Amino acid sequence: MQRRIVIFLFYIPFLFNVVNAQAFLAKFTPASYAQVQLFAYFNVCAVIVGTFLIAKRAHSLRVTTRAWLFFYIVYYILALIGNIVFDTEPYKFLLSFIAPVYFLGFSVLATIPEEQKRLAKIFASGFLASCVLAIILDYINFSWDWAGVQRFDLSRAEGVYGDPNNTAVSALLSFILVNYAYVPKTKLQRNLKILALGISIYAALIAFSKTGFLVLGIILLLTFKNTVPLKRLLFIVVASPLLILGLGSYLKTSNLLDAKQLERIESLINLITFQTDKVDFSHRDVLLRNMFGYIESSPVIGHGIQFSNSIRGHNTIIGIWADAGILAFVVFLAVLIFFYIKAWQAVPKVKNLTLSILITLSVFMLSLQTILNQDYLMATLALVAVYIDQYRRRSTAGNRIVGYPS
Repeated sequence: MQRRIVIFLFYIPFLFNVVNAQAFLAKFTPASYAQVQLFAYFNVCAVIVGTFLIAKRAHSLRVTTRAWLFFYIVYYILALIGNIVFDTEPYKFLLSFIAPVYFLGFSVLATIPEEQKRLAKIFASGFLASCVLAIILDYINFSWDWAGVQRFDLSRAEGVYGDPNNTAVSALLSFILVNYAYVPKTKLQRNLKILALGISIYAALIAFSKTGFLVLGIILLLTFKNTVPLKRLLFIVVASPLLILGLGSYLKTSNLLDAKQLERIESLINLITFQTDKVDFSHRDVLLRNMFGYIESSPVIGHGIQFSNSIRGHNTIIGIWADAGILAFVVFLAVLIFFYIKAWQAVPKVKNLTLSILITLSVFMLSLQTILNQDYLMATLALVAVYIDQYRRRSTAGNRIVGYPS
């Protein structure tokens, strides 16, 4: 009975969210707006009810999870003060609570030892499914902007989210979680895992996200640093920029990529060669300057809940400052640094997993406003928090694992 509760109230809502089932339901079924909203409410209510039902089985939340919950409390209190001061309504107030609900619910679930490995596999499977769908939708030239198949070739894979950058985030998380969660025991399983990792990388590449390319390089380095000899690893690190430059030169003279794709490759090359004045930031710099204008007008008190989203700030980290003021911004940075410190103290395998996920999320925070408000991403961060609390090392006991009883 308990197993069915977890599947129905946690795993199914997560899978619905990670493949953006609500958007498919709205665009490709005769379901009314009210029915689609009911579907959305079911997902969040399921997690709330599930959290109460499993509370007795769960262990208490540890310091890392509580640190993130503390940030949420600080953010909402100070952002609401900003709404009062500037006499504005919170932007999408009720919707803004869904991600924190997912974080809390999946944090509670992840403290149950028998659910932890299942969670990692469910998350890996969900993100992998989003990669498969992204590849299929890109192959048939499906555009979310037009809600249909286009005659022209798409320059970037929009995935199930209608956004290439979010597609790149999910693809990278798919690679990280598949590599961690699935340990092959047979040759067939090993080949299937290699295929899954290849699908994840391919989905990240066809998104043509400059940030995604850079993060992919970091993730690959973290993943293989213990399996590749140090000299070879150093050679790869030194040779990678030269390889990218050579590949970029070849692509420029070939007919493999369209003009928009070549622009993004050119920007990546300019970034690697430190020609930042030639990098195309997709107007992110303009949007950031606009957001700093609001911050300068009120640096201590923010402008209200999700204000940065309402003005399309496209920077999650600075957006905290615009929303809730300097104190919430400092608290956020402190909690994020704390996550990194705790992840660094975890046992090696969990260290690689948690650092890779944190790097993916925090780097994309610099160019996206859709990280902290995405349910499936905050559920993944909840797993990270529980893992780095549980699988930490004692300074006097080497790699001895301490934490929740197993």
